[in-house]
Amino acid sequence: MQVAHYTHEKHSPFGVAFNYYIATFDPLPKDYVSYLETFILSIEKEIVETFKYGSDGDTGLGNDSVTSKFLFYNLFKTQEFSFLKQHVKNSVYELLDYTGYGEYNVPLYGHCWCNVMRKGEQIKEHHHDDNMSKSFLSGHVPIKTNKTCTYYINPIDKSVDGEENIDGQLTLFPSYIRHYTSQVEDDIRVTVAFDIIPEFKFVNDNLLYLKKNHYVEL
Repeated sequence: MQVAHYTHEKHSPFGVAFNYYIATFDPLPKDYVSYLETFILSIEKEIVETFKYGSDGDTGLGNDSVTSKFLFYNLFKTQEFSFLKQHVKNSVYELLDYTGYGEYNVPLYGHCWCNVMRKGEQIKEHHHDDNMSKSFLSGHVPIKTNKTCTYYINPIDKSVDGEENIDGQLTLFPSYIRHYTSQVEDDIRVTVAFDIIPEFKFVNDNLLYLKKNHYVEL
């Protein structure tokens, strides 16, 4: 695991002190990544055609993209994603250990979807949770990315840090962090994205998208 730690000290009595982490983990086995690519591309059309409505979550990919159907399915519920689900769980607890919250051993719930982008497309600036005091972690795993990058925006000074996508490499970041990607220059870009929430948020959050039959316990 490699962790970038961002801090911001307050400079007045009414300023904000702030810190957050972005963690990356060793890439998954290449044969498993290839397996996920084949599976995702095989279900893309079915997902788009099955769910006629949706929201692209401010990504700019449009309501006909597979991304815009993310509210209607959860890849963590499939056998194909069982290995990745366990890898995500292990990675979250590893990051909790690293940040001094190893005793935060509560049930975790996850929601996972896929993004498929083609030449000229990109994911615009967005975030997954606007409640900074209650949000937990989000993440992504590049599956086939062709030298694209993901960029993260510091919520305090608005500076931008980017990383080149490495196929199979899992990244975790706070769900309130705004982020976006570079444009696909050729061929196709396939990624997996997910949100992780702790039990208190699963039980108590009344947001419409937080459906009890939608998230799955990790």
